[in-house]
Amino acid sequence: LRSMALQESHNLVSRRQGFKAIGVGSAWLLGGRAWADAEIATGSSPVVTTKVAVQVAAQMSAEETVKKSFVLGLYGKEAPEAVANFVALSAGTLECPCLPDNSDTESLARGALTKKSVTRACLAGEEEPVSYSRSTVWRIIKDKRVDFGQVQGKFAFRQPPTTPADEAKLLRHDRPGLLTVPRGGGSFDFAITLAPLPELDATNMVIGEVVLPPGEQGPISDALRFINEIPVIKYAGQGQGSEASRSKQCFYGSSDTFCSQLKPIKKMTLETSVL
Repeated sequence: LRSMALQESHNLVSRRQGFKAIGVGSAWLLGGRAWADAEIATGSSPVVTTKVAVQVAAQMSAEETVKKSFVLGLYGKEAPEAVANFVALSAGTLECPCLPDNSDTESLARGALTKKSVTRACLAGEEEPVSYSRSTVWRIIKDKRVDFGQVQGKFAFRQPPTTPADEAKLLRHDRPGLLTVPRGGGSFDFAITLAPLPELDATNMVIGEVVLPPGEQGPISDALRFINEIPVIKYAGQGQGSEASRSKQCFYGSSDTFCSQLKPIKKMTLETSVL
């Protein structure tokens, strides 16, 4: 009987230890799952699938042009369509139709004639793909973001493609050096963050990042530091300007001050290539 009692006691202890081990294992598994879910939710490990080289030429004076370069790594798995469009624009192969002629809605005859002439010019060159070549930096919000992608005038009346609004939905604007575009597409514009900008999560999506070369200190590249220091146009009462500065109203030569708010004083043009 004593031997049976001792054996039963031993079995009970073994079962308790087993339960503890299971409990610890379950907690570890749950903790690991929570950690993995948190990592996915914050988009901390997107994969760079394609790289694009960007060269910015800043016309500092009639005699001096300063050229700065950086590389963008694109998240093709997280945002396949947006990345495909960006790659095509960088390679100069994106085919886009002209915007429809709505000059009949223009209240002023002068404006209607201007729109008609722009439409005719667009249709005449519609077979030429849209490119980021010779596009410009159109706004610098110091220490926050740099806005690129104002395409050449001959492309200004093209219809940018749309993209699924749920692409890259888990990625956040949580650090400097991120490549961001309007969520859902419909624009050639893109920006690079110079700081965490969570307010962009509602309107934009992250599709890539600046890839620093060996030996260069982050979190942003030397080229972006240079651009960030370029003086900009500032009008009293216009704050950071408005996304309206990229509207067709400004393309037609409007004198509205928001069209130029925070525009760099020095003209900066881009050349891009897919690596």
